[in-house]
Amino acid sequence: MSPTPSFTLDVETATAFRDWLFETGVENYAEPQIANPLAELAAAIDGELHDSTEYVAISASTTAFPPTDRSAGVDDAGSETH
Repeated sequence: MSPTPSFTLDVETATAFRDWLFETGVENYAEPQIANPLAELAAAIDGELHDSTEYVAISASTTAFPPTDRSAGVDDAGSETH
Protein backbone atom coordinates (compact mmCIF):
# COMPACT_ATOMS: atom_id res chain seq x y z
CA MET A 1 0.00 0.00 0.00
CA SER A 2 1.40 3.42 -0.93
CA PRO A 3 1.88 6.08 1.73
CA THR A 4 -0.85 8.68 2.24
CA PRO A 5 0.04 11.92 0.45
CA SER A 6 0.43 14.86 2.80
CA PHE A 7 1.34 18.50 2.68
CA THR A 8 1.90 21.34 5.13
CA LEU A 9 0.13 24.69 5.08
CA ASP A 10 0.78 27.78 7.13
CA VAL A 11 -2.07 28.68 9.47
CA GLU A 12 -3.30 31.57 7.30
CA THR A 13 -3.54 29.38 4.19
CA ALA A 14 -5.13 26.51 6.12
CA THR A 15 -7.72 28.92 7.51
CA ALA A 16 -8.55 30.23 4.04
CA PHE A 17 -8.75 26.66 2.69
CA ARG A 18 -11.04 25.61 5.55
CA ASP A 19 -13.30 28.63 4.93
CA TRP A 20 -13.44 27.89 1.19
CA LEU A 21 -14.33 24.24 1.81
CA PHE A 22 -17.08 25.24 4.25
CA GLU A 23 -18.53 27.92 1.94
CA THR A 24 -18.44 25.60 -1.07
CA GLY A 25 -20.17 22.90 0.98
CA VAL A 26 -22.90 25.36 1.99
CA GLU A 27 -23.36 26.44 -1.65
CA ASN A 28 -23.85 22.77 -2.59
CA TYR A 29 -26.19 21.88 0.29
CA ALA A 30 -28.70 20.34 -2.11
CA GLU A 31 -26.08 17.81 -3.20
CA PRO A 32 -25.00 15.96 -0.04
CA GLN A 33 -22.52 13.80 -1.98
CA ILE A 34 -20.57 17.05 -2.51
CA ALA A 35 -21.47 19.06 0.58
CA ASN A 36 -20.86 16.41 3.23
CA PRO A 37 -17.26 15.48 2.34
CA LEU A 38 -16.37 19.18 2.04
CA ALA A 39 -17.86 19.88 5.46
CA GLU A 40 -16.02 16.90 6.97
CA LEU A 41 -12.71 18.06 5.52
CA ALA A 42 -13.33 21.63 6.73
CA ALA A 43 -14.07 20.30 10.22
CA ALA A 44 -10.91 18.17 10.23
CA ILE A 45 -8.79 21.17 9.21
CA ASP A 46 -10.53 23.27 11.85
CA GLY A 47 -9.58 20.71 14.50
CA GLU A 48 -5.96 20.83 13.38
CA LEU A 49 -5.98 24.63 13.41
CA HIS A 50 -6.96 24.66 17.09
CA ASP A 51 -3.89 22.56 17.91
CA SER A 52 -1.45 24.54 15.75
CA THR A 53 0.28 27.89 16.01
CA GLU A 54 2.37 27.93 12.84
CA TYR A 55 1.71 25.08 10.40
CA VAL A 56 -0.98 22.50 9.70
CA ALA A 57 -0.12 19.08 8.23
CA ILE A 58 -2.85 17.67 6.01
CA SER A 59 -3.01 14.10 4.71
CA ALA A 60 -5.36 12.98 1.97
CA SER A 61 -6.59 9.66 0.69
CA THR A 62 -9.29 8.67 -1.76
CA THR A 63 -12.14 6.23 -1.66
CA ALA A 64 -13.60 4.76 -4.81
CA PHE A 65 -17.33 5.25 -5.18
CA PRO A 66 -19.50 3.84 -7.95
CA PRO A 67 -20.53 6.46 -10.54
CA THR A 68 -23.84 8.23 -10.06
CA ASP A 69 -26.21 9.54 -12.69
CA ARG A 70 -24.72 13.01 -12.14
CA SER A 71 -21.17 11.89 -12.87
CA ALA A 72 -22.17 9.94 -15.97
CA GLY A 73 -21.53 12.95 -18.21
CA VAL A 74 -25.11 14.13 -18.59
CA ASP A 75 -26.11 17.68 -17.70
CA ASP A 76 -29.39 18.69 -16.03
CA ALA A 77 -31.10 19.05 -19.43
CA GLY A 78 -30.24 15.47 -20.34
CA SER A 79 -27.59 16.38 -22.93
CA GLU A 80 -24.24 14.66 -22.93
CA THR A 81 -21.41 16.84 -21.68
CA HIS A 82 -17.92 16.74 -23.16
